Amino acid sequence: MSDEGTPPEGGAGDKGGQEFKAIASQADLDRIVGERLARERAKFADYEDLKAKAAKFDTAEQASLSELERERKARADVEGELTKYRTRDQVATWATEIVKDSNVPASVLRGTTKEELLEHFEQVKALAVPPARTRTHVPPGKPTEGDVVGSRAAAAIREMRRGS
Repeated sequence: MSDEGTPPEGGAGDKGGQEFKAIASQADLDRIVGERLARERAKFADYEDLKAKAAKFDTAEQASLSELERERKARADVEGELTKYRTRDQVATWATEIVKDSNVPASVLRGTTKEELLEHFEQVKALAVPPARTRTHVPPGKPTEGDVVGSRAAAAIREMRRGS
């Protein structure tokens, strides 16, 4: 092996051919350490600027995420309302179809599915009584449908009223 490419121990190294000098005084040591610290500080001179930029970026990103989350929540709320209204309309349509040709009003049916509405309709239909034909009260002395306007009974009643 050849040692041509390696510097001798205690030799120049990476200092560009300068020989090693022993540190003779505290002032020399302070100067050397100060130079080394200055070189290291120069590497991180823009650290405060980068730190401030990173903080601004984080703030902007957080605000953007917050806005995005608000938009997502608002959209979810609107979609939920839309689904609720569509479901309500569908249930109303089913109820109208179910009670067709019956005397049960669609508004009394309860349920959220067609099966529930049908089941409730059957229960209500069993309880529903067809409306009875009722006679309306006809005041005395007024002719009814079957009376002839000039009937004697009606005339007598009219006379009684006038006389009293």
